[in-house]
Amino acid sequence: MLSIELIGAEEVERSLEETSDSVDNISEGIYEAVEKIILPEVYSRSISVWNVRTGLYSSAWYSYIETARSVVIANNAGYSEPLEFGWTTRGGTRVESEGVLLPTLFDNMDRLTEYVTQWIK
Repeated sequence: MLSIELIGAEEVERSLEETSDSVDNISEGIYEAVEKIILPEVYSRSISVWNVRTGLYSSAWYSYIETARSVVIANNAGYSEPLEFGWTTRGGTRVESEGVLLPTLFDNMDRLTEYVTQWIK
């Protein structure tokens, strides 16, 4: 299973310090942002980047709250790790992959931060 944990991105941490010291469970806001911003785009990119016939990879993305300050984004398709991180062929050739999750997170960090900041207020 592929799993990436989002633990207090620097921008979110800065926004937290500026707006409120009393937020006990920021993961709820992060979770909402991930569900509304990140997962729809990851799903869309999964379809366009990897034209997988079954649709299992694109539809297997999910997120959950792990701690009061962290949210996990995961994909339970058995072949998700090579699609995200690359693989080596039987002949030994390395096939690189930029995946879809990390580019989606980087491209949407400002939106994610803004959403969580508004959630705090």
